[in-house]
Amino acid sequence: MPSEPELKVIHGEFLILLQKFHELCISNNIKYSLLGGTLLGAIREKGFIPWDDDVDVVFIRSEYEKFFAVLQEIKLDEGIRFESLERTYKLIMERKGRPPVWIDVQVYDYISEKPFSKKLKICGTCFFAGFLRKHREELLKAKLRGQGGLKYAAYNIAFLLGRLFPIKVRFQMWNAFCKKWFCGTRKMIYRSNDLYRGILMISPAAIMEDYMLVPFENIELMVTKDYREILVPLYGEDYMTPKRYGENEVKAHEINRKLI
Repeated sequence: MPSEPELKVIHGEFLILLQKFHELCISNNIKYSLLGGTLLGAIREKGFIPWDDDVDVVFIRSEYEKFFAVLQEIKLDEGIRFESLERTYKLIMERKGRPPVWIDVQVYDYISEKPFSKKLKICGTCFFAGFLRKHREELLKAKLRGQGGLKYAAYNIAFLLGRLFPIKVRFQMWNAFCKKWFCGTRKMIYRSNDLYRGILMISPAAIMEDYMLVPFENIELMVTKDYREILVPLYGEDYMTPKRYGENEVKAHEINRKLI
């Protein structure tokens, strides 16, 4: 993990990028919510969790498409770019003499409420996790987490099949699957470009209908009013009680950050 002085610099860079991201969304009537540790920090700390060194946001699919369309029409500030040819989309800022920072952008897609169709969508999404990879980092990550056997073999097969198609074609296939297949009555949502644990966290679509602004350090950012529905599955009912990462969790966090 970065030292405390390094984290202060990183947090400062994140605040600059978050402010720019928020202003872009507000000026174009785009709704989003903070997610994960960033959401927890906003609700519990009114800012960063002291040891957190990444930032996550989430859109419902329709809002993400508005966001992406705006990015095609405007010129981002120098040093800022958006990468969408990876499963986890990233808004990245690199300034001379400063550490690079990025916002991980997650997307909620609809998923069927019927058990069999739900399993098919989850299995399909996990298949695309390997199918979309340009390199073998997902396979390495699976090994580092001790996921050998069938899981590792499935990732490997999906990765090798993906090598048969250009990356843009693979993403078109994935987007079509997430947007159109096994959506049910569109009452349930899941994070289609998250890690495996996040994919399994299925929520009512209503949690992404209403939003509010909350203080975050010296700025304001947007969260869903139903933030509890996101935080409880991630951190438990006692999410307002601070708990620092254990040693093993720190190592896993660092592995994820290097490989995603």
